[in-house]
This record gives sequence, C-alpha cells and structure tokens, in this order.
Amino acid sequence: MSGAGDLYERVAFSSPFSVSDGQGGTEEGWTEEFTCRAGYLRLRGSETVQAARLSGKQPTVIRVRASSQTRGVGTDWKITDKRT
Repeated sequence: MSGAGDLYERVAFSSPFSVSDGQGGTEEGWTEEFTCRAGYLRLRGSETVQAARLSGKQPTVIRVRASSQTRGVGTDWKITDKRT
C-alpha cells in the first residue's frame, strides 16, 4: 500500500499536437499540459538478443493521484521526469 509520502517524484504530462506549416505539410510536437507528483514502481526487467545486440527493458509503473487532469490523459500522451 502506498501513501502520499511515496509520491516524491515530479512528472509532466504532454499531449501531442499537429498544425499546418502553411506549405502543405504539418508540424508535430508536444504541449505540456500539467505537472504533478508521482511515485515509481520498478518491475522486474528482462534482456533479449535481437540482431546480435543485447537489449534490456525495465517496465515501470507510475502512480499519480486521481484528478480531473489525470483522468483526461490518453495513451498517446508523453510523461517526462522533471526531477532528473
């Protein structure tokens, strides 16, 4: 069980945007929507060999408090660690 004291990290949530560049193309990027406190739970990692190269992954669960802002986050949003 985690409490408010476990939320010592700071993360920013950014949504994707796409606008016309005026020349028939588009410019894409990220718009930072809000920041909040978070806690990280590092899961057991794994290593695989692909194309003769070692590749490692360490999945991480990020916990934040439920709010109207965090409920609006989509799967296409980006999370950035603001502390490090």
